[in-house]
Amino acid sequence: MKITKKKLAIVSTVVVASLGATAAFAYWTTGGSGTGTADAGSSAPALVLHTNFDAGLLLGGQKTVTVTADGNSTDDVSLGGKTLYFTVSTDDAGCTAADFTLPSATATAGIVVHAADSAVQIGSATLTMISRDSVNQDGCKDATITVNVTTTAPVPA
Repeated sequence: MKITKKKLAIVSTVVVASLGATAAFAYWTTGGSGTGTADAGSSAPALVLHTNFDAGLLLGGQKTVTVTADGNSTDDVSLGGKTLYFTVSTDDAGCTAADFTLPSATATAGIVVHAADSAVQIGSATLTMISRDSVNQDGCKDATITVNVTTTAPVPA
C-alpha cells in the first residue's frame, strides 16, 4: 500500500481530532471572597494658608483680613465649611492680642484649591483694633501686626 502525502495528512488530522475529542477536563465549582488594601494619598500638608489686610489700622478701626490658599499637594482640596481660627500678635510688647478682636470665620463653601493654584481666596474676617478707655495704647503706633490662621482650634490658655 502506497501512502501518499494526501493520505498521511488525512490520517494525521483524524488522529489529532480523536485525541482532542477524547481528552477530558476536570474542574471544581466554588465561590470566593477576598480583600485588598492600599494606602490612600496623603493630603497633609494640603494647603498653605496666608492672611492679608491693608495697613493703617487705627484705634477703633477695622480692616478686612483676606485668607488665601496655595495648593501644596497632588490633590484638589476644599476647606469649605471648616472654621478658620486666627491669632493676632505684634512686634511691640506694648501692643498685644488684647488690643484686637478677630473672630473665627468659616471657609467659603464650593471653592476647590488645585495642586498648582496660588492665592485662591477661601475666606475673610474683620480685624478690629479695640479702643480701650483709660488705657495708653501708644505701643500699637507703628507696630507690625501679624495675623496667623489655621483650621485647628486653638487650645485655651
